[in-house]
Amino acid sequence: MKLTQEQVESLAPDPGTLKRAQKIAKPSNYANIGASDRAIWAESLGSSNYTTYIDISGPAYKCSCPVKKLPCKHAMGLMVLIANQPELATAPEPEELTDWLIKRDSAAKAKETKKSGEVKDPKAQAKRQEQRTQNVEAGIIELRKFLEDMVRVGLAESSKRSQDLWQDMQKRLVDAQAKGLSGYLEWIRTEMGQGPQWTERVFRALVRLHAMLNAWDNKHNLSPAMVQQLRERIGWNQSKDDVLSNPAVPGPWFVINHGTKYESGLYSQTIWLMHQQTGQFAMALNFASDFNPEALEKGFQNGTLLPIASAHFYSQEFPQRIILKRSNAFEMEWVDCWDWLEQHSQHNFESAAQSLQKQRIQQPFLEYWPVLVKDVRIVNKDEQLTLADTDGRLLKIASDFTCQWQLLAVVGKNPVTMFMVTSDCISFSPWAVLNNGQWLALNMNSEL
Repeated sequence: MKLTQEQVESLAPDPGTLKRAQKIAKPSNYANIGASDRAIWAESLGSSNYTTYIDISGPAYKCSCPVKKLPCKHAMGLMVLIANQPELATAPEPEELTDWLIKRDSAAKAKETKKSGEVKDPKAQAKRQEQRTQNVEAGIIELRKFLEDMVRVGLAESSKRSQDLWQDMQKRLVDAQAKGLSGYLEWIRTEMGQGPQWTERVFRALVRLHAMLNAWDNKHNLSPAMVQQLRERIGWNQSKDDVLSNPAVPGPWFVINHGTKYESGLYSQTIWLMHQQTGQFAMALNFASDFNPEALEKGFQNGTLLPIASAHFYSQEFPQRIILKRSNAFEMEWVDCWDWLEQHSQHNFESAAQSLQKQRIQQPFLEYWPVLVKDVRIVNKDEQLTLADTDGRLLKIASDFTCQWQLLAVVGKNPVTMFMVTSDCISFSPWAVLNNGQWLALNMNSEL
């Protein structure tokens, strides 16, 4: 198949690997280069020679070099070379590659067979769920005492608490199987005493946390879908198989922006998408350990369409988070007309506020709510960059948004269509803009 430079770059595990791959992407650095509809292969030449295989359908990579992070520079360099000079791929497929592909297909088939043959004990499941609920209840009781003590002594005094006290409470929540609440408390801890408006941010976070705990106490009066949403925020996870059993929403899906962050030995990847025909927002959230960062999804290029991809929403009633299924990471299309995007955009901040309010009522426990607004400008208000619409209404840029000057550089004085997310409907993080027919995504990535 025909690879493009952009498709290859979207598979890079980090900028350093891509840079090293581009340096070695020369015919003199590879031998026995070949390609088929399924795979790419070659012998990588250098101080040592390595055998490099790429399964395009995965994508998956196999290289005899000692580097554990995949794709390594040899696989990336080979893809860059094939993208620029496909006529070099003339060597026949090696038997070792054929065997590797057969083993991959057999493993995938065996996995599906195992899934279809699994028999779960409903009584044992119910007992485990009951025990976990009891653990969570105990953790919430401890958390309430912790929060009540915070309110009693005041935020200023609480900000002086030792880190050990915070971490002890977070550990108790993890032990109580309420990892989501532990993460929420960690965010509050890191915000304490940070910046001139930290008390406002922390107070709003405490209000939301208090609302979640009250909702949990009254969960028997909530709809099943709302309870499921609340459980996910507390720390319950739906299995991948359960999510994939939900109806698929076929593409085309538009890649708004994607980024990866690293904290405490864990990579978290956020991918924002929009359905081209309906305007439905979706967010894929993936995780990988410090030992296996290549487990994160690859092959996303901001501003492109995934025509064949299908989304499985975690919740049918309150759709946002998804598992995205693609038949091939290389399948993407560049957008040549933006009329559909303008049709899905809010006309001004007033209509955006109405859209966000509807989202908040339906999904009050989400971490972020997205919105797309047209004709947004950047203005200077009290020596601060601020968002303005055509009616002169203003929106604050989130205090933790670190790309303000990058935003100013890509927007300038032009009115643009802007994608934003908010956690409180008061301040916003602009993550991408459409400016003069170009989709420009801001940097959501941290260095890996």
